[in-house]
Amino acid sequence: MSSESNTSSRFSKGIRGLVGGGVLTLLLIAMAIGAGILEGSKRPAEMPNLSDRPPDERADVALNRGDWVMASSAMKELLDADPFDARSIFYYAYALRKQTQLEQSIIWFEKASEFFKYRPASHFQLACVHSQLGDTEAGIENLEMALQLGFKTRDGIENTKDLQPLKAEKRFKALAIKERAARKNYRR
Repeated sequence: MSSESNTSSRFSKGIRGLVGGGVLTLLLIAMAIGAGILEGSKRPAEMPNLSDRPPDERADVALNRGDWVMASSAMKELLDADPFDARSIFYYAYALRKQTQLEQSIIWFEKASEFFKYRPASHFQLACVHSQLGDTEAGIENLEMALQLGFKTRDGIENTKDLQPLKAEKRFKALAIKERAARKNYRR
């Protein structure tokens, strides 16, 4: 009889082990589902309508996409709320420039140049705009100011398409040499 009770005891321990293992497995599955690891084919979350987002978010998305109309609209909203927002002023001017509203962009780049952080880039953009408009004197003056303030391009001003009308100017050639040396000496 002792061998029968011993077998029965081992058998019940085995069943208890199986049941315990099953329960543990179910608990682990439930935890994984709760943690989101074992989700089935779930529909992707619907993107909120961009027009419902705040203007700063719309502006960032528009700038990243190169949607200059949306960017200028969102920046204008930001400027209506805070007319001294230097970032919005600069990027509003940039969006206007990209829409070839060059005369309007000059006004805003000049405002942006009053803020220290945007001064070099604003003068460079003004040089590009004036160059595109055929005003070589203002283009050279703004380019010179941008370079004095430390502005550097990746490929050199001589390779900047919007500055091509200035290339024939003697002062431009001197500025190109100066900018090339500044880029060469720049340590990242």
